[in-house]
Amino acid sequence: MSQKQIKNGISYSLATLSIIATNYIFHLIAARNIGAIDYGILSGLFGLFGIIAFASVSLQTKATELTSRLIAQNQTNTYKEKQKLWIKNSIVISIGLTLILSLLFPIARSIFHASAIQWFSFIAVFLFTLPLSVIRGFLQGQELYHSLSFNFFLESILKLILTIIAIYTGLGLDGILLGLTISQVPSFIIGIISLKKNLPENTPSKNSQKEQPTFNTPYWTILIYYGIFAAWFNLDMIIVQYLTPENAGNYSVASKLGQLVLFGGTTITNFLFPSIIQKIENKKPLIKTHIFGISTIVIGSLIGIFFLNLWQKFFTTTLFGPEFTNAGAWIKFMGIYGLHIGIIHYISFILMAKGNQFFIFPLLALTLGMFIQIYQTITSNFSQIFTTLYQWSLVMMLLLIIWTIFSRKKGCTPST
Repeated sequence: MSQKQIKNGISYSLATLSIIATNYIFHLIAARNIGAIDYGILSGLFGLFGIIAFASVSLQTKATELTSRLIAQNQTNTYKEKQKLWIKNSIVISIGLTLILSLLFPIARSIFHASAIQWFSFIAVFLFTLPLSVIRGFLQGQELYHSLSFNFFLESILKLILTIIAIYTGLGLDGILLGLTISQVPSFIIGIISLKKNLPENTPSKNSQKEQPTFNTPYWTILIYYGIFAAWFNLDMIIVQYLTPENAGNYSVASKLGQLVLFGGTTITNFLFPSIIQKIENKKPLIKTHIFGISTIVIGSLIGIFFLNLWQKFFTTTLFGPEFTNAGAWIKFMGIYGLHIGIIHYISFILMAKGNQFFIFPLLALTLGMFIQIYQTITSNFSQIFTTLYQWSLVMMLLLIIWTIFSRKKGCTPST
């Protein structure tokens, strides 16, 4: 890797760590200060946000892919046109989504028990969520990682500061929800400015005819993949609700802490994604990139698992409370599962970068099979759940490795 890529990687990794840290602090402060009822409302609304966030995260990935391919093919004019169009359309869609959600307040009140102020403060978030995702996708595609990292960090730190202000001024949940929207505004404005100041210069292509990107990953593939990805670390927490509240709570805490390992692996993949696409478009070898990516994910995950296990008492009893002591014994197992998913995530992105669409269907089938087995065999003995997670995730990993090798030998067909 070049010195610039190393600096970008450090910047992006630090930003990701700061986001994870501020998010955990956000939930700890909220849970300890607004009470069980209001925190239950907040958690429910965040669940709704997570569902809709599939579209925004997959849209960011698609914007990254599109940018990387067009820049690799020197289609800077096309990229500039697409950039304006995508941002404009995302704003229009966000306004429409917010208006639709505003009409659903009577239903939301009965499901989430949120007041009118709370509901309308919350749905205002969606005015900026989709446009911000598109902007960040373009920043990542251009490999403007310093701007991207600052954009993420600014939103997360503002969210935390506004939450503290809301609590200490007595605004409570109403102020916290309003703060979620306000924290996105500076990132949105600065993101637009960063894109305008860093538009790529026109570079004449070697060929007289306009080149087309070698591959194209359909948006539906990315969208389905992120739905599967979310299920890998969330659906099991829903299933364990059939256990006693104490067991379910301890499992959920262990799972949340295990996600720290997963986030480390996905950070490496997301960082390398634009570079991988550009190398594919320019027909450059990827072996060194793959060695770096997989080895960094494995080594980083093992270090994370070691420290989570070493400081398990701090992460469970100190942060979450003494009632979650039993969660400490399961952190390392969820961390190993996070390592598996991190590798699967990397290989999946390689396949999507090569325009491979249909791997998503066996991956979806295996994911459904895994959670069906967990549901059918669920007991308070978590070792059975972990065994199921390990077995199925290893099968997924093996499938994707074979699929990648087979695709390479056969040759990927560019999608139209």
